[in-house]
Amino acid sequence: MTKTTILVCRDPRGSNWQLGPLSSTHGSEALIGWRQIPDPVDDGVPTDVAMVMARAFTAVARVTFLCAPEINGVKDGWTQSGEEFVRAMRKPGLARVISRVIDRIPRDAALVSTRRPETALRLFDDPAFPWWMQGQIVLLSAHEAGPPELDCECAISLVDNDDWSNQKEILSEAGILGMVRPGVDGDVAGLFSLVPSLEAALLSTLENETSRAGFEWAVLPEDKFCEFLAHSPSP
Repeated sequence: MTKTTILVCRDPRGSNWQLGPLSSTHGSEALIGWRQIPDPVDDGVPTDVAMVMARAFTAVARVTFLCAPEINGVKDGWTQSGEEFVRAMRKPGLARVISRVIDRIPRDAALVSTRRPETALRLFDDPAFPWWMQGQIVLLSAHEAGPPELDCECAISLVDNDDWSNQKEILSEAGILGMVRPGVDGDVAGLFSLVPSLEAALLSTLENETSRAGFEWAVLPEDKFCEFLAHSPSP
């Protein structure tokens, strides 16, 4: 039987997470980690852990992320497709920007905006924007609002920009309340909240979804958080 723990660290400061400068000046930060015993056979975020996070994200926010679209002919502006919104990323010079971040991407790369956990689950396993290579960015906006009006080049630059706080004004104007980025090797998720209410709501919901899934929950200081991820406690 697999034992799963989802853990949180508030206000991290270490550079080892590869999330850029961590400072509370422009918002708040938290780390989300997970541990399974025995260790999963496959790399990446375990599917059951990813679903818990996808449910929490979509319960409190509209979730927008990078992906290879599942339909053809995606347009440059936001287009509704079923319950989702899709937007192509074809813009002059954008391919050059993307190529600096990820070596191989599809020509028809897109942004998807959703409130469905089943769709948000894709962000952890999209081969064009691999979470495990820190090639993904997750934008969180108001749950009842439409998709954020963020320039596609700005969205891509967030993947390659160590100092996300430099774009706080642009993000806020686009209606973005926060974002999630994969940390070192995709083994942690960094939550950056531009408004205090987002972090409180998301972590509370994540705790509830963790309990609902039958997993254990822990909130740890940064040193204990790091130790827990590095060393499996006895089952």
